[in-house]
Amino acid sequence: MRLEVFEYEDLPELPRRRRKNEKDTLYHHGIKGQKWGVRRGPPYPIEDKTMVKGTRLNNVSSYLRNPTNRWLYTYNPDDKWDASAYKGPFAVYKLQLGGRRVFEHQYETVKDLKMPTSKERIDEFTNVYNRKKSRSSKELSSMQKIMRRYGVGSKEAQCVDMNKLQTAADYKAAYEVFQHLMEQSWKYDTTKRYCAAMSEKYDAMVDDNNQRIYNHVHDPVIIFKVNEALKEIGDARLVSMNEIKENFVTVRDEMAKKGEQVML
Repeated sequence: MRLEVFEYEDLPELPRRRRKNEKDTLYHHGIKGQKWGVRRGPPYPIEDKTMVKGTRLNNVSSYLRNPTNRWLYTYNPDDKWDASAYKGPFAVYKLQLGGRRVFEHQYETVKDLKMPTSKERIDEFTNVYNRKKSRSSKELSSMQKIMRRYGVGSKEAQCVDMNKLQTAADYKAAYEVFQHLMEQSWKYDTTKRYCAAMSEKYDAMVDDNNQRIYNHVHDPVIIFKVNEALKEIGDARLVSMNEIKENFVTVRDEMAKKGEQVML
């Protein structure tokens, strides 16, 4: 396979929220999608309890071969919007992080995957938060400050007092902030405990962060135990720079119609 070299100068003009060696940074990692047996929307979020065996999922990454010891972020290859979002803005994001190439991987589920509902995802977050309130509130408050700085997230998420979570609405708002921590799940005590708990109970979960915040993708799904859940079908495909540009422009223009900007 001949590997095309992507030059950073060829990327679409973008607002730079991240800089190399910047201490406080709002990260986004994600690859999305899936072909569901039952769709609970729109409106989203999707509430399927099981992703059936044989479901096709794609992934975009900087790796010719994806690491199998990490969670895999996937998208529905049959959803045109999700495909554009991942092979457009998300691909640009991977290049901005220093990647020289972007590959599209194709997978298929090898068994039925058990998944939590939105309530179960928030309930587990509530349990994890309350086990170590002091530690969790500190980590969430730090991310909340960054979200305020960049104007990211709902008003509720930006304003909720992380030291005084009481109502269901409070925990829902805090969970939105928590999802930004999940972009670096290996870094925080709260996310590590949450990941361990979810991996014990489920095989996969909806990526709330990508679905609700980043370009309104439809079917973003995180796969926990990749080796047990998926098999790769076909060879990884190099996504060309022209394809990345075209998809980026498509998403940018559609977001602009809604008065919104592309999120990376």
